[in-house]
Amino acid sequence: MAYSERESKIIAILKGRQTVTNREIRERLYVSPATLRRDLHRMEEKGLITRLHGSCRLNYRISEEAAPKEYREQIAYAETQKIAKAASGLIRNGDVLFLDGSDTSYGLIPFLGGLKDLIVITNGVKNAYLLAEMGIQTIVTGGRIVDGSFSMVGREAVTSVRNYNADIAFISASMLSTAGDLSTELMEEGDVRREMILHARKRVLLIESRKFYGSAFMNYSNLSEIDEMITETAVPEMFRSKLRKN
Repeated sequence: MAYSERESKIIAILKGRQTVTNREIRERLYVSPATLRRDLHRMEEKGLITRLHGSCRLNYRISEEAAPKEYREQIAYAETQKIAKAASGLIRNGDVLFLDGSDTSYGLIPFLGGLKDLIVITNGVKNAYLLAEMGIQTIVTGGRIVDGSFSMVGREAVTSVRNYNADIAFISASMLSTAGDLSTELMEEGDVRREMILHARKRVLLIESRKFYGSAFMNYSNLSEIDEMITETAVPEMFRSKLRKN
């Protein structure tokens, strides 16, 4: 299902909230009431939202893993570029990296081109393909491929990660709760990320601010186990205090 740019922005506004008023959406998107009515009518026909009296809500939870590819690419691109550029400053020649299969980690790969003697261990099919194209030494975990996210999960993926020790693990999350819990909609994806955290010297969370203050199906870690957190905005103080102290 392809989304228009404005539909994707509306989804981003609604994500993680019970309902949002039409007025708030209009003000944030700078559109007229008539334009918004047409957009919401079209989205309701697609089954994306339910329109209420003066407000609307999503019909299903959109998370990093579950969202259609078009949504992730349209909404997340600018955010991931800022995050990836900042994250690349942590990497040095000769580092061994864990990269999970998220789009956020995928965005980091183009920034690795100027580094030498890297080894990257990943459970992302797209990651592996791009890394190989760039001539970066790559180890793929293996495992079952998840539709949509193209991540490899399952016992094979977890066991493979367990066999290595990395300098840095770059991981993402579907949501980050106010308690600092990192969560995902896919339990098996959480298992792989958890293993990366356990076998890395430094753990770095790459996450967009639109994923703050919510929760998905499975908690797989907490900010207390994370060394650094990178987002496209300033990190809120409530999260800073929960980050692991070295």
